[in-house]
Amino acid sequence: MAALIPRSFPLLFATFLASLFCVFNITSFFLSSSVRNSGVVLSRARLVLKSSSSAASLPSSSSPPPPPSPPLPFLSPPPPPVKDDPLDFTSASARAKRRYGENIKPRVTGRKFHTVITANNAKYVEWQTRIAYHYWKEMKAKFPDSDVGGFTRILHGGHKDNLMDDIPTYVAKPLPGGNMGYVVLDRPYAFVQWLRDVDIEEDYIFMTEPDHILVRPLENLAPSEDVGAAFPFFYINVKQFESTVQRFNDKGVPLEDMAPIGNSPVILHKSKLKEIAPLWSDLAVRLKQDGQAVKDFGWVLEMYAFSIASAQVGIKYELRLDFMVQPPWDTQFLRKCVGPSEQGYRENCQDEHVWILHYTYGNDYTLEGEFTPGKYGAWRFDKRSYMATYPAFPLEMPPKQLALPGPKQNVIVWTLIEKLNEAAKALNI
Repeated sequence: MAALIPRSFPLLFATFLASLFCVFNITSFFLSSSVRNSGVVLSRARLVLKSSSSAASLPSSSSPPPPPSPPLPFLSPPPPPVKDDPLDFTSASARAKRRYGENIKPRVTGRKFHTVITANNAKYVEWQTRIAYHYWKEMKAKFPDSDVGGFTRILHGGHKDNLMDDIPTYVAKPLPGGNMGYVVLDRPYAFVQWLRDVDIEEDYIFMTEPDHILVRPLENLAPSEDVGAAFPFFYINVKQFESTVQRFNDKGVPLEDMAPIGNSPVILHKSKLKEIAPLWSDLAVRLKQDGQAVKDFGWVLEMYAFSIASAQVGIKYELRLDFMVQPPWDTQFLRKCVGPSEQGYRENCQDEHVWILHYTYGNDYTLEGEFTPGKYGAWRFDKRSYMATYPAFPLEMPPKQLALPGPKQNVIVWTLIEKLNEAAKALNI
C-alpha cells in the first residue's frame, strides 16, 4: 500500500496545509477588523467570500449613517418628483399650502392689535422666537393694510441678549424673590411692567408664544372691547379641581365664568389686560406657594392663574377652536366650528382655516408613516431635543405618507418641518 503513495505526497500535503493556514489568517484579519470597525464588516466579508459582487456590496459614500441612540433620525432625501407620480412631493407640499390658507386675505376691522411674545434668555427659546418673528414679519409685509400693528418681545430674563437689534424688545426685571424654579412665573410680572412702562398706539393686544407659527394672516378676532378671543385647552378644567380653585376665588365668581384658557393665544383690549395682569401675577405666585395647587395644576399653573384672574375682573372670551392647531394630534388645517351648544364658543359660524401652528408636542413616526404616540419613532421631531443648541437645519422631512392623501396623512406635521426649514434658510441659521 505504501508503494502506491507518491514520494512527493508529504511535500504536497505540507503545501496544502500552508495554503489553508494563509486563508485562515486572511479571514481572521477581516473578521478582527469587523470588531474594530463594525460599520464595514459586511462589505469586507463580501470582498472575501463574493469578490465578483464586491462593487455592488460597497456602501455608497452618500449613504446616510445609521441612526444614533436616542434616535434622532437620518433619513435619505425623497426622490425627485416625476410627472404624474403619485409620490410627487412638490405637488403634495403645494396642496398642503393651499389647505392652510396662507393667501387668504384677512378681514380688516380697523381695530389694530399689537403682537406680544414673551421669552427668556435660553437658547431653546431663542431659535423658536426668531422663527416666530420671521413669519410674523412675512405676514405683515404681505398684507400691510391688515389689523396687524407693532411687535414686542418681552424678555423676562432680566438682561439684554444678542437679539436686541433684530427684534423689538422690552427687558423686564425678574420676579422679586425668584420664580421658584418655575420659569413662566416671571411672565405675568413681566406683563405688569411692560403695560406700566410702555404706551402702545394699538387698542388691542395679541399674546403669542415662541413656538407659535402664523400660517394665515391674522385678524382681530376679539368680538368687542369687552370680550376677548382665546383658544380653549382641554386640560384647563376648573371644575376638576373645584376645592382648590374656590380657595383662590376671592370674589366668588361662578366657575362657569372661568374659561379653559391660558394667556396665549389671546386677543383682547389693552385696558382689560391692564386690569387682569396685576391679579394674574399675584395669583400665579400664591398658587405656586400652595402645595395642593402645585399638585393639581402642575406645569399649567400659570394658565389657571390667568383664567381665574380674568373671571374675577369680569372679562369674558369667545373660544376659538380655529385659533390654532397642535401637531401631531391635529392632522388638517381646516377646523370644525363649534356652535352655540357649548358655552363660550362662538355661534352661527362656519368651518375655518386656522391661524396658528403650535408645535409643543413630540412627533414620532415609523419610516412607513405610522404614528407612534408615546414611543420614539424612527422619524421624529420634538423641540425639546434642542434645549441647549439650535436644530441642525435643514431638518429631515417626515415620511412621504404624511404629505399624501390617505389614512396616514398629516398635513400639519409635514408643513411644520417645511416652515421650520424655510425660516432657517431665510435667517441663515
